[in-house]
Amino acid sequence: MTSMVGKPAAFVLAIAVAAVTVAVGPRTALRAQSSRQAPASAQVVGARSYSPMVENVDAVMKVYAALGLKVPKPEKGDSFPWDEEAWHYDLHGGQAPGSQMRFTYANVPGAVPPASALLIEPVEHRGTERHAREPRVQDPGSTTLVLLVRDINRAAAGLPVRQPIRRVTAYGGAAKAMTVFVPGAHLVELLQLDPAPQTTAPADANVVGAWVRVAVADLDKTLGLYRDRFGVPFTVSAPTEESFGGLVGAAGARLRLATGTLPGTSMRLEFLEVTGVDRHTLGARIQDPGAARLQLTVRNLETAFQMFRDAGPFTVVSSRGEIITQPQYRVAVVSDLNGLFLVLTDRRAAPQ
Repeated sequence: MTSMVGKPAAFVLAIAVAAVTVAVGPRTALRAQSSRQAPASAQVVGARSYSPMVENVDAVMKVYAALGLKVPKPEKGDSFPWDEEAWHYDLHGGQAPGSQMRFTYANVPGAVPPASALLIEPVEHRGTERHAREPRVQDPGSTTLVLLVRDINRAAAGLPVRQPIRRVTAYGGAAKAMTVFVPGAHLVELLQLDPAPQTTAPADANVVGAWVRVAVADLDKTLGLYRDRFGVPFTVSAPTEESFGGLVGAAGARLRLATGTLPGTSMRLEFLEVTGVDRHTLGARIQDPGAARLQLTVRNLETAFQMFRDAGPFTVVSSRGEIITQPQYRVAVVSDLNGLFLVLTDRRAAPQ
């Protein structure tokens, strides 16, 4: 992938368009799954947002708006403010002590279950050393924001075309797909299905769903944590590189995909393992553009920590003795076995 260093960040994108026809059986990947309560045995009981770490929040929000997401306007001026809540300085203190954040939220206007509940929260750090990463779809720790759209050309309208990146996933019958690399941020996949799914989105909304895909080093070990210990149900498949729309762009690529819906939500999560090609762990720290975190609610933080230890090495990123206690909840930030960051919260009130 060609470096984007020195080019304008706000609208410098790399886009590849592919008209893809595939035959992968029933469209199970888009089958409606209603929100449900977590099973009594599940450790993960809820989820809130996908938070990509970005180089510049203002620039990324302009890209999101151009792609068709609902984005707020800054309360003052044309720039989003820096957060000044005192305890947030400790949130990532294990890797970025004393760093300050700014963040805001983008929403998906549509409602195609199970992908409609995703809240997207880009986060920018300052006051600490940062090194931007350029993710590839096969590199463990890389994330892709998948946006389901009515019209792929409309989604890309007004965005400059740069060198191709790769072809991307298509689910079910005939589809058009596009990968957009947002420099200093992450990969975005635009997916137009044929036929289009039913949606309750407004008629003028082009984006009708969204979910997150995470590249992993070893799918079995990843599922050993998220499925077997945390209790998140997943369906596993092994699509070919060809049937998956030329996702990697290498004939020798071997793919395994796990698709699940996080308990207590309609938030979809995919884990993708790619072997048979060159790949390198992303290796990003929490403050580095290109990193990402998910916010998950668990039944008990100490139990979740033990599950991480049982599954393999993990890193605690939050400071203050690992767990930060607030009046109505406790929170800790960890890095999983693939380098994906998780903001874990339990709802136990602080001791009086």
